Amino acid sequence: FRSTIFKKVVERELAMELNAKSFLKYGNEDLYRYAVPLYQSVGGKLFTLGSDAHVAEDYQLGFKKMSQLLADCQVEKLLVIQGKERRLTPLPILWFLYNRRKWWKKWATCGTTIKRHPSII
Repeated sequence: FRSTIFKKVVERELAMELNAKSFLKYGNEDLYRYAVPLYQSVGGKLFTLGSDAHVAEDYQLGFKKMSQLLADCQVEKLLVIQGKERRLTPLPILWFLYNRRKWWKKWATCGTTIKRHPSII
């Protein structure tokens, strides 16, 4: 029955949303850890993150943790929907890791040496 619902979602090219309020505030991380692979098992590849923010402090709440869960499930891209436009974008945590590596290589080749701060042993 559960996979039947996800099959319909995939057929209609809908995305699975990881919702911050559900994930963090209601403690449903384990539910998402169960549901994401189930959705993938029937061909699901489209994911979105939702902050469910009703106050500014909750904007993007839990995105890092939800992105990590998706990365653990070998998800590399998120679906971003703006109006009627849909586009795939790199998963935030992977984008950060990729660009950090790129930055480090660029920085490391500048001939700069890292000096230890006296307070670091």
